[in-house]
Amino acid sequence: MYIFQNLYEFVDTMFISWLGPVPLAAQGLSLPLFYVALSLSKAVQYGLIGLAGSHRGAGNHDRAEDVLQAGQYLMVLLMLPLLIVAVPAVGRGLFAFMGAAGGLVDQAYIYSFWLVLSFPIMAYFMLGEAMLVSRGDTQTPMKTMIGGNIVNLVLDPVLMFGFDMGIAGAAIATLIGWSLAVLILIRHLRRQGLAMPTWQWKSHYRAEWAGMAHLSVYIFISQISSPLALALVNSILVDFGAAAVGAWTIMSRLELFSFMPLFGVGSALIAFISFNTAAGLYHRIRHGLLVAVGVSAAFVLPIMAFFILWPDIAAWPFQAGGDVRLLAAGAIQAAAWAHIVCPAELILFGLAQGLKKPAYYLPAVIVRLFVLRYPLAYALAGFYGLAGVFWSQPLANLGTAVVSAALIAVLLRPLPHADAV
Repeated sequence: MYIFQNLYEFVDTMFISWLGPVPLAAQGLSLPLFYVALSLSKAVQYGLIGLAGSHRGAGNHDRAEDVLQAGQYLMVLLMLPLLIVAVPAVGRGLFAFMGAAGGLVDQAYIYSFWLVLSFPIMAYFMLGEAMLVSRGDTQTPMKTMIGGNIVNLVLDPVLMFGFDMGIAGAAIATLIGWSLAVLILIRHLRRQGLAMPTWQWKSHYRAEWAGMAHLSVYIFISQISSPLALALVNSILVDFGAAAVGAWTIMSRLELFSFMPLFGVGSALIAFISFNTAAGLYHRIRHGLLVAVGVSAAFVLPIMAFFILWPDIAAWPFQAGGDVRLLAAGAIQAAAWAHIVCPAELILFGLAQGLKKPAYYLPAVIVRLFVLRYPLAYALAGFYGLAGVFWSQPLANLGTAVVSAALIAVLLRPLPHADAV
């Protein structure tokens, strides 16, 4: 599902790149907003799925429905503050604070205005998805997301170029795509005799929020680290011009999609390790980690080689100006060198969550974001210019991989080498 939720922005980036470097840079400055909203929604959703699923497993279906009902209010409360970006003074001030000026501020605000309006709709979809997934139905949400992405893919060029709406057309197409996905999902729920939660507040919902927060907080922190890093690095890149921000935006879209299989590996490890820990099958945990390393390498090595050898081909769908594509090729090549070490952090995430010790993942996030990513980008920009910013990415990921490997060893050390009898 994660790939289809990110596909909206990937498609938008592709078509916006055709408008030129300034609109592409504007979307790059707006992207952290989308990922903040997505991180909040996914974190609450995972908490809902975990709590509702456990209640259903215990035969307490009424409690499961209460959890979903309480989650609806929590989703709304988390999305509402983001809507303030649609206020001109706030939105424009935010992008000016990030270092943008003139037309770049205008374009970023135009795109973000429509983008933030889609956040409550996206969150509402996450709620419906949680209802179905907690009942074991993962196919229906995926099909509805595919439908919404198809609509976005068709409407992007129609609105942007056919109706001459420019960058606003891309965000409006995303808004319509999410809206259609919600409508289709509601229709499927009704066919199954289900319904979205109603707006009936009960006093004990706040207690349900506490249970969700316990399950969701570390997931949110892990997911929010990437948009925070993107926003911080964008604040440095904007000094090098719109083409530099646009090139980094292209690189980040390609990098995200190349890592999608790894997100699946990390998520699968959670269930695998949880089950085998409870069963006392410790040899399977160690073997599973080795398999995860092998599967990750099988995915990332070919992509890494492709990005290093043919970065121009990788950037081909993004038909931006010559300067943007040239800079994007350099960013893609530099970032690709980090692919081989990135699985370590995702494996740490799966292991820590599976062992119910999610706090062990936090040091890796802190090191990557605050100790390495931004400080390295800032320092290397002073010595090597734009190339230094690009190469700060693989250096930060290498340092994070070392920390992740050490934390994996710490988590594995207390586990018995023999299975429980």
